[in-house]
Amino acid sequence: MWLTVSDEPAATVSGGYFYHMEPREPHSAVYDVAVQDRLIEACKRFSGIRLPD
Repeated sequence: MWLTVSDEPAATVSGGYFYHMEPREPHSAVYDVAVQDRLIEACKRFSGIRLPD
């Protein structure tokens, strides 16, 4: 909610990951292309919908 409604400079950044209103580094797996590919494949299996290229 804070990121949505706040005018504080810390809340106006884009592309960040926050936990309890503090910037945090995401898990290292988010940068792993193989993990991303497996996630997309799992989403396709569960939903039956293939994402566009």
